[in-house]
Amino acid sequence: MRKTISIFLLLTTFFASANTSLIDSKSTLESKVQLLLDREEISQTITNYGLSFDQLDWKLHRSVFTDEIQMDFSASIGDGLSTMQADDWVNGVKGFFHNLNATQHIAAPLTISI
Repeated sequence: MRKTISIFLLLTTFFASANTSLIDSKSTLESKVQLLLDREEISQTITNYGLSFDQLDWKLHRSVFTDEIQMDFSASIGDGLSTMQADDWVNGVKGFFHNLNATQHIAAPLTISI
């Protein structure tokens, strides 16, 4: 029997003040555009992380990591912070997700402060 899992990944950053601006109004146009591009790249990486599980796209999943990664498992399997090769991580999660009927990862709202 295959199982279905839904995971809601809620990543929220709260600002100390509602008056805090994400972009410094005194910045140059070039630096403002770069900031927006950086924020979009971070947002897309977070989205691709969950999407790769949902689509069983392991090439996409591998693309969100550097070669060596650290994963913190203290909230799930209790091993705490582990350092590993990204390829080992990707190969390790394939079997788990292939045994599920479906998954749904949602990352919202994203407030990215650089």
